[in-house]
Amino acid sequence: MMVATFNDENFPIGFYSEEVHGNRVPPEAVEITDEQWIELYTYQGARKFEDGAVIEYTPEPVIPDRVSRRQFRLQLIDAGLLSQVEAWIATQDIRTQAAYADSGTFLRSDEMLQEGFAGLGFTVEQVDAFFMEASAL
Repeated sequence: MMVATFNDENFPIGFYSEEVHGNRVPPEAVEITDEQWIELYTYQGARKFEDGAVIEYTPEPVIPDRVSRRQFRLQLIDAGLLSQVEAWIATQDIRTQAAYADSGTFLRSDEMLQEGFAGLGFTVEQVDAFFMEASAL
């Protein structure tokens, strides 16, 4: 028989077998089947145990707080925005132009960057999607 302990979010934090652990099995351990143990162990972080069943868990995507210059520019190209952004940059003050030209990394929280996205009419969700797509390049 296999038993397991779970954290407050129902992710497994320990697996025990009475044959191996004897009376050292934690009292809060819950009995699970061998099939459940295999699935929970194999897909750690992607499976939870709720109401006696193993369920799939897909975490919320992590929105990167920065991307490299290369990723940023390639995403501008892929989104068909490079010429529009560079035309907008050319109308900005010298500091904004220098920041765009010389940045090795583009921070999502950067005020100038936020102004640029706002100037393009981007919503917060569109900025998130832009950074997620750029981070994959």
